[in-house]
Amino acid sequence: MTEIQGLLQTLDGRAAAASDALRRLQAIGFPIIPNSRCTLREIEGTLKQLGIQGPAICEHGAVLHTGQDARAVCLSPTQDVAMIRKTLKALRQQHGWRFHYLEELDDRQVAGLLECEPRQVAGKRQRLGSEWLIWEDAPQELGAFQQALAEAGLRLQEEHYGWVVLPEIIQRNTAMEALCGDPQHRKIHILALGNDEADLPMLQAADIPVSIPADNDSPAPTLSHPNLIEAPAAGMLGWSVVVERWLDLVSRSPDE
Repeated sequence: MTEIQGLLQTLDGRAAAASDALRRLQAIGFPIIPNSRCTLREIEGTLKQLGIQGPAICEHGAVLHTGQDARAVCLSPTQDVAMIRKTLKALRQQHGWRFHYLEELDDRQVAGLLECEPRQVAGKRQRLGSEWLIWEDAPQELGAFQQALAEAGLRLQEEHYGWVVLPEIIQRNTAMEALCGDPQHRKIHILALGNDEADLPMLQAADIPVSIPADNDSPAPTLSHPNLIEAPAAGMLGWSVVVERWLDLVSRSPDE
């Protein structure tokens, strides 16, 4: 189970070069399951280039693509992006809060606010279970806004370039557990690799969490877990080193 951005995909949306560790995983038959903040459209090219054909978890756990066909499903289907946008519009009309969500912005604004290339905008727009938002009101109004969202069954999560609105029940581990079972009942072991604070629910729910620095100037996400592994380097290098070592350990201990 792995984050995509900064690990298997560069920040400009391109697939990283497949490492020996990734090829070993694929050769042995261990499934590689993305668990990302991105939309399925944003990562599908990367998955294809890296030969990852199985399930994918997208939009912070709100969307699950099983890999069986081209469709993806919302894990909270009554709270899809259409419902979220309708709720945001109603709250703005009711309270007068100043904000804009992704659907309302033109491509130039999206590229500028999210610091992405114009070619990446279409992928960011194809949301199913969440909506990106830029808050333009006073910071002290955020608490009341979050409370209003909670009353509608939604929550606000901070991102690097703004906020994302999600169903309240959704965390990064929600789809992971829907796919693999919860820690008490699943019959498989999950090695999860993340490089951001948003990855913490996924890492905490994994059997073996791997904390990787986002880059050489950023600390790795911190958590308390008895099986925590801290990667020795950032990005794909850190990802590959840990996976290689884990594969070596597994090959020596068949029962692990």
